[in-house]
Amino acid sequence: MSRSSPLRVGVGGPVGSGKTALLDALCKRLRDDFEIAVVTNDIIAAQRYLAQAGQQLAANPEPSLLYSVGKYHYRTGDLDAAKASFGQVPEGTDEHIKAQYFIGVTDVRAERLNEALTVFLGVSTKVKGLESATNEVLEVGDLAHLARARIYYEQGEFERAIDAYNSVRTQ
Repeated sequence: MSRSSPLRVGVGGPVGSGKTALLDALCKRLRDDFEIAVVTNDIIAAQRYLAQAGQQLAANPEPSLLYSVGKYHYRTGDLDAAKASFGQVPEGTDEHIKAQYFIGVTDVRAERLNEALTVFLGVSTKVKGLESATNEVLEVGDLAHLARARIYYEQGEFERAIDAYNSVRTQ
């Protein structure tokens, strides 16, 4: 399995058969090694998990959980809550770089392009300034360059778009 192809697992069964308990156990077992997303039609279960995450964050603001809650809000369209969660991810963590990138993406979705440019430039600068970084963080830096290039292109700033595009690492 490559990083670009997610593993998809389907869990089905009648009401009360233990689907939620199985997913809960799987997520707890795998959360330290993988970025996990659960798609459910059970909005009550989703809200229950979000409430549990909120309680856990109140006791221990874990960066990966803050990031995950931000992504949940982003995917459900609550951009303000997403931005607030992403903004709480502490600096010095890989999740901080990813969260900052998603703040920029949130700004793009809200049509705040100048704010997004500022955020993406900050992400690019932070990644460039790291002495060592995981491949995932380097990829986020490249995505920030591409996002800047696209915004500059849309704004008719073609030279800046080319410069941002040329900042993407080559393999």
